[in-house]
Amino acid sequence: MVGAAMGTTALSSNGCWWAVPVSTGQMTRFWLIDTENGHSDVFLEKDTIGHPQFCPDDDNLILYAGPMSDRVWVTDRSGRQDRRIHERSHSLQWVTHEVWRPNHRSVLFVDWPTGIFEIDIDTCAVRRLSDFPVWHGAPDRTGKKLVCDTNFPDRGLHLLELKGAPSHPPRFLYHAQASSQGVHWAKPFPYGNGPIKVHAPQHTHPHPRFSNDGRQVVFTSDRSGYDQVYVAMLML
Repeated sequence: MVGAAMGTTALSSNGCWWAVPVSTGQMTRFWLIDTENGHSDVFLEKDTIGHPQFCPDDDNLILYAGPMSDRVWVTDRSGRQDRRIHERSHSLQWVTHEVWRPNHRSVLFVDWPTGIFEIDIDTCAVRRLSDFPVWHGAPDRTGKKLVCDTNFPDRGLHLLELKGAPSHPPRFLYHAQASSQGVHWAKPFPYGNGPIKVHAPQHTHPHPRFSNDGRQVVFTSDRSGYDQVYVAMLML
């Protein structure tokens, strides 16, 4: 699948709940599965539900992506507290790649390619953390650091200090040398008139992530001609 509604699912941090969006025609149904007894039920129906992520600090909260032009949403497991937590400031703003920030009750998002921002989910206040062109970013378990890849141009993987941001400059880590396909990323927001078909196979994007102890970074690269998973040790 391509676009906002990619076929990903989410497991709560306590392992008890599995959230699965299922597209049916023009509608997406959000299923919640109890992993202990196997009970499942639809708790939310929307036109688009993509990239679901349980809050690492609250198993009742789920972040998900709506349409490309109306992207950042949070719901509880009942679906009754479904709400948008951020609205674009203008029609060309490219909001993408949302992720929870652990220990902060906040969501990080990329304003491509101008930088990375943070949303307080209780007040919906937004602040800029860095003007570095983060592409796919992921925080560590403490919420103090973020690892990211880059594109157009590919500057490699970088480490950003979120504590005290934006005073700390990004630190170069490694050249993943992935092909990072998707020529639309080099252009302005392309979804102004609705969904478009793009060639951007996800396995060609690094998507770096921290190990649980924060001492390693795992990422994908097709530099050998095949899509493979790599681990880089951090010099802390």
